[in-house]
Amino acid sequence: MSKVIIKSVLGIYFLAGLVLPPLTALIFLFHPRGRRRILERFGLWHLGKEEIVWFHGASVGEVLGLLPIIAEYKKNHPQDKILLTAASPTGLDIAKDAVDYKKLLPFDNVCWLKFALDNLKIKAFIFGETEIWPALLLYLARRNVPTVMVNGRFSEQSVKFWSTPLLKGVILECMQKISYIFAGNKKYQDNFIACGALPNKVVNNGNSKFDRECRVKDKETALDYKRKFFVKDYPVFVVGSLRVGEEEILFPAIKESLGLGEILFVVAPRHQEKMNYFADKLKDFNISFERRSELSKEKKACSGNVLLLDTLGELEIAYSFASAAFIGGTLVPKIGGHNPLEAAAYGVALCMGKYRHNIDNIADELKDSGGLVDIENKDDLLRFLFLVNQQDQTIQKMSDSAKVVWQNNRGACQRIIEKLASLIN
Repeated sequence: MSKVIIKSVLGIYFLAGLVLPPLTALIFLFHPRGRRRILERFGLWHLGKEEIVWFHGASVGEVLGLLPIIAEYKKNHPQDKILLTAASPTGLDIAKDAVDYKKLLPFDNVCWLKFALDNLKIKAFIFGETEIWPALLLYLARRNVPTVMVNGRFSEQSVKFWSTPLLKGVILECMQKISYIFAGNKKYQDNFIACGALPNKVVNNGNSKFDRECRVKDKETALDYKRKFFVKDYPVFVVGSLRVGEEEILFPAIKESLGLGEILFVVAPRHQEKMNYFADKLKDFNISFERRSELSKEKKACSGNVLLLDTLGELEIAYSFASAAFIGGTLVPKIGGHNPLEAAAYGVALCMGKYRHNIDNIADELKDSGGLVDIENKDDLLRFLFLVNQQDQTIQKMSDSAKVVWQNNRGACQRIIEKLASLIN
């Protein structure tokens, strides 16, 4: 592709990045999450002349992959200030006090980027998975800022998209602006190279999400949490990161399984603003439930069999005492699945739907090891829930396999830290 065509395509993209954000902001204003911190999307960060190391992840899953790297980096460089950006407020919320500054990433145009970044001295930009923003990468390249992609993910669909005649030169330009790419697996490594990344700057490194330390450290603490969640002492099945539409398969299976009596459910929607939606859906399926938020106020445990986890930051706690779990975003198209490692780290037997292109490498490894089963309909889930209810040995074997996958893949974080040291110093 000629340089003229590349410049023309980028010119159209940059113009869109200037014109469309005000219109997008109007749409965001009608969404509870969208309007939070909305001025930050236009670069209104109000940071002073700081020297920072900048980490960026799209949302919750990507930020979780960055947190072990951030913790290790801070241990080695306690004097450095850390900035974390995300494309969603929930991505920032999950970081809590792990960083010095938290901001939403500006819209991808040099105008908004300059508002946010011109006063900052950026020692390095470390970004997660698939966050390829042309204007941002070109801006940082002009400032000679080292850029490092970690947990890099580049699917066959991405290769096809970027290989179209109009975009091929754009992705080539972007890839060659990235200082180093830590791919999540060999397949992604090959795909990055196929789209123009220099082979000596791409390595198959695994995923730093495996390096995240468990919040609940031992079984005794997990059992204590279980007693705070439930009165009954039955096996627990967690519906984690539930997305709209998945309840049409999950809730009928839960309703039928409740007839067995000896199984408990934690229903954890992905987004806070959908809690009432799923509460209404549980009622539509005649499923009795209690809300975690209401029980917490009275310091009570759920006396029934179904708990709606409508509080923030407690999903990992639920995984710590669960026997099995469904990982959301996999029964409906487009989303691509949420992170199963948080559950696998606690030795939880897993099930998922077929839509998991965002986590395909991790899901494939879990399935090959025997730690994950596929579900496509109510009957598939009912068979799985029957094994959970019976505390079948199959569930224990799956639990052990899932935890082994998590343990065997740790170590990516340290390799990233070593490379960062050579790029920054």
